[in-house]
Amino acid sequence: MIVRRVLVWAAALPLAILVAIGIAAGVGVQYAYEPAPDKVLSRNRTSPQAYDLWGHAVTTDEANRLLKTDEGRAQLAPAKLVDRGLRARVVAANEASPPLRRMNVAGTGHAYWVDPQSGFSGQEQQALILYMLTYEPGS
Repeated sequence: MIVRRVLVWAAALPLAILVAIGIAAGVGVQYAYEPAPDKVLSRNRTSPQAYDLWGHAVTTDEANRLLKTDEGRAQLAPAKLVDRGLRARVVAANEASPPLRRMNVAGTGHAYWVDPQSGFSGQEQQALILYMLTYEPGS
């Protein structure tokens, strides 16, 4: 009797695994939800904000004010991610901001640079920034 139960389970387990694989193959497995193309906002629609600084919307008026100073231009420049000179200005501006200091926001980030000190030209830096801004995973 015990041998029969073991044999039944030994046959049922691989069968259950095969059924599960068949269901997964038929239905498909997604890592994360991906909306249909007709459910995605238009990439051509203009945005009401001038810049998006990591989730913080910057209005056109605020952007114009920031663009008048070196520190503001450094904060709005995408090159601050890969240029150590611009990053140093952003870090200095963050250190001068009491609210950011209270939140422990320094802006130091990583230590991987694509700038002249690392042997890259300005054209190579701009090419990397353009790539980062237009990269679409899976395309």
